[in-house]
Amino acid sequence: MVCRQRPEFGESDRSRLTLKDVVKKGLLTLILFLGVVALFSFVADLRALAGSLDRYAAWTAAVALVLAAGNYGLRFLRWQLYLRVLGISRKPQGAADLSSSADVSLGYSLAVFLSGFAFSVTPGKIGEVAKGAFLYRTHGISLAVTAPVVIAERLTDFVGILMLCLAGVISTRYGLEVIVVAGGFLLGSVILLNFRPVAMTLLDWMAYVPLLRRAVAVMRKSYESMALLVRPDLLLVATVLSAGAWFLECWALHIVLTGFEATSSTVLKSTFIYAFSTIAGALTMLPGGLIFTEGSMILLLEKVFQLAPSRETAVAATLVIRCCTLWFAVAIGFVALAFLRRMMRAFAEKAGNLDTGPTPY
Repeated sequence: MVCRQRPEFGESDRSRLTLKDVVKKGLLTLILFLGVVALFSFVADLRALAGSLDRYAAWTAAVALVLAAGNYGLRFLRWQLYLRVLGISRKPQGAADLSSSADVSLGYSLAVFLSGFAFSVTPGKIGEVAKGAFLYRTHGISLAVTAPVVIAERLTDFVGILMLCLAGVISTRYGLEVIVVAGGFLLGSVILLNFRPVAMTLLDWMAYVPLLRRAVAVMRKSYESMALLVRPDLLLVATVLSAGAWFLECWALHIVLTGFEATSSTVLKSTFIYAFSTIAGALTMLPGGLIFTEGSMILLLEKVFQLAPSRETAVAATLVIRCCTLWFAVAIGFVALAFLRRMMRAFAEKAGNLDTGPTPY
């Protein structure tokens, strides 16, 4: 890697613009969420909704926050696993080395990972690609290498959540079409990514398209990373971690429901409700899955499984669990982003003679 003068992340215009954009999107999504709260409050009886929240056992929200933190811990293990496979983290013998960079320390890796939660309010969480930009600015690791990590995270998240849905789908037949379509798309994607000749042929064809010709070289490099991350053995381990992580948030919904004295709640039913609602929200590509996640959850709680004794209880439980999961993660992300900016300034001062060039690709 060529060594020249590296610009300081903390002082760059592009960095300030990125943070400003994140804050703006976060505020807009928060406003949208408050609009969702107002909408569902309108369809419910406000006095009854306030009564449900007043009787709610607040300690269950604390337990839900702990379970959500466990979700983040398991997903961080998956993140570290991916970095090791690509040779970005501490390199085990035999790991691929696509990064051409120094090792990324555990503390810095954790800060980068958690900062990605600030981008949870972007459509499909695509803003989490910024994690790769952070690694580029300090370690010179190409986005063509790191962007597939974010894609692999979303892929295994989706597979893990689908697995959690299966038991409920089989027992109720509710949402079967959605699960079949989503599962078929994911299966086809995994097969394509593991079948190198087809992928290479598609890239060769794309090279003949003038508008795509320059991007093909980057896409080839990204494919090399992606192919490593979706190997069957690694895909299995990552999916198990993902399923375990999201089960903790499903369990958190069950705990929250017990706080509303929803005595008919079971872990199995709560798992299906949370997992299915998460998929419904993700498929819309709306920031944070807003509206569709909340709407699906309220419908399943009140009408389908009748776990909530009233609509007001269903609305209240949905708002509590979303605050304990989505908005808890966003808050952690912004705190981590602030710490990360300080770390990057310190890194730039220590290694100010290194430059990664004009583009992260």
